[in-house]
Amino acid sequence: MWFYVDVQEDQLLAGMRPGDVGFGQESAERFGTIVTIVNGKPTKAEYPTDTPPTYAAFYQTLADALAGKGKPAASAEEARDVIRIIELARESSKVGKVLDF
Repeated sequence: MWFYVDVQEDQLLAGMRPGDVGFGQESAERFGTIVTIVNGKPTKAEYPTDTPPTYAAFYQTLADALAGKGKPAASAEEARDVIRIIELARESSKVGKVLDF
């Protein structure tokens, strides 16, 4: 199964623009599902994707941070930690064992 990272590119190519109703929102076929055990039986539930901020909001946050008018979306420490997690995940897959973070 293929999972899409972001719907905005396809929407832009189809002529939608930031600010249009539904821009940045995932279609129902991309909603998440979870299966839990309820009274001993598997129960499947669908979860719509949260309405995300669009690229326009991301770049406005970035511009504000660069201009000293706001905070960046993530701190340097958070970015460092994410990179380390990705590195450890790749190494873990390569060596076939769990690695400590």
